[in-house]
Amino acid sequence: MFKRFLAFTLLIALSLGLASPTFAQVPSPTPTPKIENVNSFELFWPMAPGKTMADSLYFLKSLKEKIRGLLIFGTPQKVNYSVYLSTKRILEAEKLYNDKNKDLGNKTMDEAIKDLNKAVSQNSKGTDETSDRLARLDKFLTWFTTKNSADKSKIQDALSLVKKLLG
Repeated sequence: MFKRFLAFTLLIALSLGLASPTFAQVPSPTPTPKIENVNSFELFWPMAPGKTMADSLYFLKSLKEKIRGLLIFGTPQKVNYSVYLSTKRILEAEKLYNDKNKDLGNKTMDEAIKDLNKAVSQNSKGTDETSDRLARLDKFLTWFTTKNSADKSKIQDALSLVKKLLG
């Protein structure tokens, strides 16, 4: 009888002594992923917005880009140039949104979406430079949708086209 009592007491003492307090913890909420601050100047250097639709000489810039586009041959090179132009348009749109010029920013985003659609329609992977630029665009546009209070649907459209090109 004494052995049973001793075994029972020892069993209770061990179960209380070795019990882990983790069973009593309240589950903590899952942390929301924090999007880091993105600097477009550092991300796309040496590219800069340059002239925007708000500038009077913008038509010369677009004329130069159209002529240059006509002189490019080969599908991967055309895809690369379309992605390059869309990157320029997105940087211009960011500048216009920051300058509180929402209408011209939306028009510029439409141009960027048009260039990305052109790259998608070429149905080619492009070059390694294209893949690198698309990865940076993906990172920037993901951040830009959270930062910008302007028309998020246009930015989301551009982001979905970039993801489609990334494959």
